[in-house]
Amino acid sequence: MPSYSLDYSKWKHIAEREALEEEDEIQRYQGELTKEPVVTMDDLYAKEAGQSDRHRDRLHELKIRMAVEAYEQRRPADTVMHHYWVKEAGDPEALGEYFPTGDERDGVPIYRNQHGLVLSREAHRADSYSWVIGCLADRRPLYGVRSDDLSAPTLGWQAFTAPEPVPVIRYYTKVTAARTFKERGNRAFHQRNWKDAESWYSQALKCGMDEEHAEPYALLFSNRSEARMKLQDFRGAAEDGDEALKYLKSISALGSLGDEGQALRRKTVLRLGRALQAMNRMSEAMRLLHHERRNYPECQEMQRMAESTRLALRSLGRGTPAQSRGEREEQGMDSVHGRKLMEYVAMISEALQKEINSLKKGKFSVGSSALPASLMMWLGKLEYLLLKAQQVEEEVLEDLQALLQTNGVLRYLLNMLEAQWRMNMDGRFVDLFKLPGAFAVASVTALICEKNEANLRFVASEALCLWALLGGCNCKVQKEVCERLVSLVHGLWELCRPQTLDLIQSNSVVVERAAFYLASALQSSPEDDPVFGPDSPPVSLECKEQAALLLLDLLALGGRLKRRCLRGLMPQLGGFFQSSQPAVRTLGELVAKNAVDDPQLVDQAQVTQCLHAAKRMLPAGVKVEIKGQEMIFVEKDWKESRYCGILLEVVSKTLEQKLLKDRELERGAYEAAFNAGAGVPLLVPLLQAPELGEHALRALSTMAQTYLENVETIISCGALEAVLGLPFPATKPMASHMNETLQMPAARRYASRLLMQCTASKEFMKVIQDNSERCVQELVKLGIQLWDDGISSAESFQDVMHVFHAIASHRPDILSTNLREAEMLQLLLRLEKSNVPDLTPLAAEILKILRKDRNFKRIFAPVKRLYEEGYDPELELKLRQTATALPMRTVN
Repeated sequence: MPSYSLDYSKWKHIAEREALEEEDEIQRYQGELTKEPVVTMDDLYAKEAGQSDRHRDRLHELKIRMAVEAYEQRRPADTVMHHYWVKEAGDPEALGEYFPTGDERDGVPIYRNQHGLVLSREAHRADSYSWVIGCLADRRPLYGVRSDDLSAPTLGWQAFTAPEPVPVIRYYTKVTAARTFKERGNRAFHQRNWKDAESWYSQALKCGMDEEHAEPYALLFSNRSEARMKLQDFRGAAEDGDEALKYLKSISALGSLGDEGQALRRKTVLRLGRALQAMNRMSEAMRLLHHERRNYPECQEMQRMAESTRLALRSLGRGTPAQSRGEREEQGMDSVHGRKLMEYVAMISEALQKEINSLKKGKFSVGSSALPASLMMWLGKLEYLLLKAQQVEEEVLEDLQALLQTNGVLRYLLNMLEAQWRMNMDGRFVDLFKLPGAFAVASVTALICEKNEANLRFVASEALCLWALLGGCNCKVQKEVCERLVSLVHGLWELCRPQTLDLIQSNSVVVERAAFYLASALQSSPEDDPVFGPDSPPVSLECKEQAALLLLDLLALGGRLKRRCLRGLMPQLGGFFQSSQPAVRTLGELVAKNAVDDPQLVDQAQVTQCLHAAKRMLPAGVKVEIKGQEMIFVEKDWKESRYCGILLEVVSKTLEQKLLKDRELERGAYEAAFNAGAGVPLLVPLLQAPELGEHALRALSTMAQTYLENVETIISCGALEAVLGLPFPATKPMASHMNETLQMPAARRYASRLLMQCTASKEFMKVIQDNSERCVQELVKLGIQLWDDGISSAESFQDVMHVFHAIASHRPDILSTNLREAEMLQLLLRLEKSNVPDLTPLAAEILKILRKDRNFKRIFAPVKRLYEEGYDPELELKLRQTATALPMRTVN
């Protein structure tokens, strides 16, 4: 055979897993290498030259080599392995797990992988053997190693007809293979893949461990029993439970059953008891539980299971172990109503199960079709009896709930819900044709689980179906059914939150739909409008509290579930603030805050909805028609201004994000949504309301930066008059509070942006010309305020300078006649003489135009003389700060 140098780097993963025993020795060796604390010039040079990295690589390679050799030394040479796994090889078909084929050669099984290649032990002479990986049909060896061992070596392999690298092999003894398959089964079980879990446990049991491994056998049988219960193979589950108890009994006879063994035995007894109950073998289950609960008196679950089994036997008229009549009377079991209800419920349960089984035999699917009338009738009777038990003799209800869980009715109901889930595109919608049947099943399930912890835990495995069904609630569903379903989901959330979270994480769409309904339930009231009201029947105050707690908990989780919840709540945002309940409004504020922080949550339809909701919240006010648009002017400090402002903030932040930052993403759709909500005629009158002006200015300035048509619409509705404090509307001027609005720096910045964008329209100069003196005064005041704001408003000050430049270019007489503020003139002069990018050319051009007017030169002379006499250091500092902070700008 040709010889090749061995590349130990291929065994990195083995080093991580198998070098635990050698870790101390490696650390000692590494400590010796790094013992010298002195750093010499040679060390520095080696580091610069990359030699230090090579040194670390050699150390790492040494670790890997030691781990690989230790792994090979631990290999049982005289033991036949269960199977092998080739993880690396030059030929890709050589990769994979090699399992025994059933044939043997030279006393060792022949192993085959999924590609058809075999791993076998071949004889050279009578006393010499080799292990070979190759194609048996073509008799073509790919890789080989000489060894007389009964197990394949992990080192020393060489390539024959296949390319390098040589194989990296991991061996599995029977015990190791069983443990590996058991872990795979556990992972599949946690992923709710019951079929794969049962298959892996079966493979683990076939590994052929010795009888001395009785406890692992018991564990595997017990785990497979639970997997078969999930697959509803009750007979197989009972058989596995029996086998597990036999192995545990043999260990107990030797006196070596420890705490873990006792816990496994207790768990196995419960699994066997459930399997016997599911097969309606109540007497056998009762004997098992009656005997075993003496061994585990502290196990409450076993006590409850024994009591429920006794109830099932009594409902069938069979004898049960002794219990005093006085105890039964105290529990209400022998009361007149109790006996009749239990007997009747047992009869209905039997009829219900027969009906479902007959439908299955006729190939009827409870998920693909609406439930037949006969089945709905039995569900209605069962629901009626449970309600009667709740109303007439409440102490009997708990016994009935235990009975329905024990005799399998609750399991049948969950199967029906799961079938509905699978057939309805994994909960993405609720079929209205199947809605009555689905909610009938959910209503009975909720009654069986009401205030019953054991039944809630039993139902927790199907929490995903219940969340999905909650998302289908609407006005077509009865009020009582909605309340029961909300109570059931809330109970599961409180009692089994980790399990519920695991289920809804993988199908978070159900959270979005459920959140939408819960928001509707919170907003519902008996006085709701049938058209514009929430899509939910009016529910009780207790139901609303449960809905609010669910929503708050979902929002507190963060991550994907929080985003899903917010997406479900966003269409209801306007309704939160129209509720009379403070808690609902607080929840609305929390949703709005998240929408402001993350505008991606808001879609086009919700922009329109928020605008409509804000309009509905406006007081009667004064209605004026301008250019065919109805506008509502409100008084200052009106009651609902805070909540209206929250909605407008959501709209304005969303528009800013979608129109200016995400320019290529659905820009036209959001503009259309704003116009569909009559955004401009709604916001223009609100510019003069101090509580709302900032958000209205942000939205309008954003719209003005898109298309000229939007600018002309904004001007035609009177936005310029409102911002500049002119009489508005002209036919019936309203009181203006624009000065108060512009006290906020953010409002001043948005106002300057809006005015700058308006200069592109011909209508702008018409408004300035008609009110020249007032307009120039307001522009000067705005410019000085922005200058005083400092660096944060440097860009906005440039916008005002563009406005002055536009006026000077088109109507210099307006500016030369009305620009009299000495502070503004001095500022223009200093900007002209300073070297401020963008601002210096604008100021110089403005003054150049104005100096052509003799009257302006006469007024400007004292300002110029003052500048020549000295300068203001504070003003100079602002100029320098502006020069460094101001970005390059272009006029649209």
